[in-house]
Amino acid sequence: MVFQDTVSKTRITGPRTNVFRAPVDNDYIFGGGPGPVWQKMQLHTLSHRIKSFRVEKESDFIV
Repeated sequence: MVFQDTVSKTRITGPRTNVFRAPVDNDYIFGGGPGPVWQKMQLHTLSHRIKSFRVEKESDFIV
């Protein structure tokens, strides 16, 4: 969700999901734990990407 402020010409972004969790020692305990699985699935490199968007004209009189 992004909109442009028409007065200051700045872009304002909406909320984003942030699921980052810093790894801890127990994630790699004795060669096991969830750490290697997270790295294999690249869950530590998540990023935002727009898949699609849609614009609908509701009315000529809505501001």
